[in-house]
Amino acid sequence: KKKKQKEQVLAQEGPLLITHHGISGPATLRLSAFAAREFRDMNYRGHVTINWDTQSFGNNAEHLLEELWKVTSTNPRRSVVSVCPLPGNSIPRRLWSALVLASGFSSETTWGNAPKKLVRKLASNLVACPLEF
Repeated sequence: KKKKQKEQVLAQEGPLLITHHGISGPATLRLSAFAAREFRDMNYRGHVTINWDTQSFGNNAEHLLEELWKVTSTNPRRSVVSVCPLPGNSIPRRLWSALVLASGFSSETTWGNAPKKLVRKLASNLVACPLEF
C-alpha cells in the first residue's frame, strides 16, 4: 500500500521573471533552493500558485472582483484583453493578455459584455494563479 504524501506549502516573495519556458527570477530561485529536497521527493512534479497583484489587493479576490466589475460600467467599450485596469497598470500588457485569455475570455470581449463568471475567474487568477511544473 502506498502512503499518500502530505502536501507541503512553501512560500516565497520577490521579483519574478517570465521566460519563454516558464518562470525564473529571485523568488523562483530561492524557492527551488529552499525546497530542493521536497521537489526531488515529488519527482520534480507539482504546482505553484502565483499572486500577480500583491501590492493593490493582496489575496482578496472579492475586492479585486469589485474593482474589475466597476470597469464594466466605466469603460464598457474597451476590450478586456487590451489594458490592465488595475491601479498603476501593475501587470505588464502581455501577461495581462495571457491571464485574460486563460480565464476564458475571447480576444474580442469588451468590458460591457464581460460575464461576471469570467470576471470572477480573472480575479481569482490574479490573486491565485495555478501553474503546473
